[in-house]
Amino acid sequence: MTNTTSSQAVAGTGERYDVIVLGAGLGAMTAAAIQARRGKRVLVVEKHKVLGGYASVFGRKGFTFDVSLHQIGGVRKSRLKGLLEEAGVYDKLDFVKSSWLSELYLGPGQDLLRIPNGDMKAWERALIARFPAERRAIRLWFWTMRRFGRQISYFDQVRCRNPLKQGAVIFAVPLFAPFLLLTSFWMPPLGLALRTKNPELRRILLHFSGYYGAPAHEINMLFPMAANFSYYNDGGYYLKGGGYEIVRQLSLVVRRNNGRILTGKTAERILTDGNRVIGLRLGGEEGDVYAPEIVCGANPFTVYGDLLRDHPVARRQLQRISRMETGMTASVLYLKLDVPPERLNPAFADTYEYVEPPLDEVAFYERFRSRTDFSTGYEEDGFAATVHSVADPAALKGGNGALMDIFYCDNYDRWAALSEEDYRARKETEIRKMLDAAERHLPGLRDHIEVLELATPRTMEKFTSNRRGALYGFAQSRSQASRWRFGIESPLRGLSFVSAWSNPGGGYEGVLRAADSYSNPITWKALLVFVLLVAASTQIGTLVRTVLELL
Repeated sequence: MTNTTSSQAVAGTGERYDVIVLGAGLGAMTAAAIQARRGKRVLVVEKHKVLGGYASVFGRKGFTFDVSLHQIGGVRKSRLKGLLEEAGVYDKLDFVKSSWLSELYLGPGQDLLRIPNGDMKAWERALIARFPAERRAIRLWFWTMRRFGRQISYFDQVRCRNPLKQGAVIFAVPLFAPFLLLTSFWMPPLGLALRTKNPELRRILLHFSGYYGAPAHEINMLFPMAANFSYYNDGGYYLKGGGYEIVRQLSLVVRRNNGRILTGKTAERILTDGNRVIGLRLGGEEGDVYAPEIVCGANPFTVYGDLLRDHPVARRQLQRISRMETGMTASVLYLKLDVPPERLNPAFADTYEYVEPPLDEVAFYERFRSRTDFSTGYEEDGFAATVHSVADPAALKGGNGALMDIFYCDNYDRWAALSEEDYRARKETEIRKMLDAAERHLPGLRDHIEVLELATPRTMEKFTSNRRGALYGFAQSRSQASRWRFGIESPLRGLSFVSAWSNPGGGYEGVLRAADSYSNPITWKALLVFVLLVAASTQIGTLVRTVLELL
């Protein structure tokens, strides 16, 4: 029987699964594919008609635009390759590596600064040659980045199903991954590794800053350093077919392994028995479905505030996360041009990602965070353009021109209170301002636009169901990172969160790592091995000291 007046329930006669996945974002779909391949019966429930969340595409006038993917780092050398292989999709994906990771515009009269794609040593040498007086600062920056990257690679070994290896890896963390151990207790800011006052060098080192959501003195060092290491060491890759291609392949794996995927289906309630989840109430003919595990790709505000609204544990969790800071959002112009961008600016020849870093990243963040109205333009906001058709010419469907997007950090609050009529009118005025700013780099851009679509923070929230249109879930501030970040496991038994909101955070690599943590957790057997190794090392230490005293 089901108690319809609360979230409490006793398993009834509805259809039963081993795992229910609520929300079909990239992390949740990866977890679903892995569990399906392990022989578990999986049900995926997605409220939208399209899977993927931010890892999806949309069509306009016969062309397909990628919602969010710019580049994925670490798909050749890092744990991500093994994870996608475990999910059964790696050999189905075609990753394209562009000639340059990014091309930086630093001002009129200066040549573009091209960042080698996947050659960290070459990039370090190039910066030292450009700024010889800043050699020590540059070496410290790259030394810190390597420490984090290599120690994360070491800890990745714990994501296996062998408890002996897991326990041994954890035991040796103080020796082989001291930076990771340190940052689990103390979150150093990124600025600690930025030992230069040279404004141009700062701009260059922080060129990815606009994608990370916080200035160097606020953001925890681990998040950007880990991402930078993936890009600089392994390279940035675009995926033919866009970010949705990963999710599409994952969905095929789920279905081939007797899983089921429901789209356009809204969950009404998570069913519980005490502090244990037992199923999900769906609208329409589906009724109640049951499983001992529910994996949430949905954001935790929806889960705790709506689907578990009567549960006392959920109320406490909702109070907790309501005090946390939500991360950045953005407005994005999606464009189809009738000419290649190099016709407008020769610097764009074969350019995949063109970036003008902000002159002062602290002022940049203060400006868009405090932007509560529409009185200003975008000329001071830097510039970031990604030409997707350079990496994937097939996206042009045999035609000419270019498919690209232009990315602007934004403030959700200024869009939130607009009426629908005002919202539509405001989009038109902001498009004009954004194009004004873009034409500093692409003169005459307006005259060559075949398709134009503006996605605002409200668009992001509507079509991904992420609170405030957040790109990366909770902000990666020092107080919300690592062990202090919203966790994968919840206080309700059987309820897990695998998304940008959970640990370690957003971005394609971040949500894939969350899926890895859920799918390959540290087990009690591994912890037992760890305890035994600690006990054995203590006894060995005591024996050595005793022998030395006797000698």
